[in-house]
Amino acid sequence: MALGFTALRAETLRLLNETNTSVVAELASGVGGAAETLSDVALCNYLNEGALEMCRTCVFLEGNITISSTTSRLNSTLATIMWYPFTVSTASARLTHCGEMELHAYDQSYTATTGVPTNWYRNGVYNIGLYPTPTTSVTLTVTGATTPTPLAYTGITGYVLATVALGTVTITATNTFAVNQAVVFRTSTVTNIVAGTTYYVIATGLSTTGFQISTSVGGAVLTPTGGTAGTFSVEATPTDTNTFSFLPDDSLLKALPAYAASKIALKNFDDPSLIGRAFWKDWYDLTRMTLWAALDASYKAPGGLFAIPPVPQAGK
Repeated sequence: MALGFTALRAETLRLLNETNTSVVAELASGVGGAAETLSDVALCNYLNEGALEMCRTCVFLEGNITISSTTSRLNSTLATIMWYPFTVSTASARLTHCGEMELHAYDQSYTATTGVPTNWYRNGVYNIGLYPTPTTSVTLTVTGATTPTPLAYTGITGYVLATVALGTVTITATNTFAVNQAVVFRTSTVTNIVAGTTYYVIATGLSTTGFQISTSVGGAVLTPTGGTAGTFSVEATPTDTNTFSFLPDDSLLKALPAYAASKIALKNFDDPSLIGRAFWKDWYDLTRMTLWAALDASYKAPGGLFAIPPVPQAGK
């Protein structure tokens, strides 16, 4: 069970009543230039944001990281997937956890004491402290609660302008398409190239300045016929490079697109057809509260990993 960007993107756009060529999440330049943030980039960021928040509030995703060859007293986990460490080990021993205030009471010069580390402590939110400070480099294995690897996709971001000539199989466009890349024409006045339909780039004729398409992967080349020639916007359909599997597919499909859709609705506050649907965030929050309620009670005990409910409860 796993879902990638393409499936979650499609469900988000379905909630928004948008087509797969929509630019609803795009951040326009405001001056008629190229977009500051392309729609798929923003949409992917929203989906990742929702997933990371779930794993910090209601989903326990255990994992580990390695901090290599350190001689530092404080070692940051800020740029890693680790957000709440449980155990810290060196190659030779598992270190004993202690509180920094307890350590200070035991050794008021603990920040200057050096030797072979025997203890670790949390310093702030994203620092792991070692006591004593190692005199020779050690490699740490840290196990604890983590966040998932963010979603990503391949294919161009945004769109290219492609010029189609009737009867000519090669479509002219500056592009970075790959063989078998799925592409969609946002607009078209050519009879047998239908806007919104998925076509596939074939190996023949592919270059940085042109490409040919087929109606199937590796199929026969399509020759543009009928209608009128023109220049059209062509978008590559994203291809997943990693997926989410920290929850069942149905839970992911219910929660993450609702979160992304609510963020897009708020971004488009001047669109009355969207802003009224900001309640999608409630769907996301309902899923988080349901998952939180199902956690083992030890996780929700005072001082526990998930002691605070993901959604604040209204006071009386």
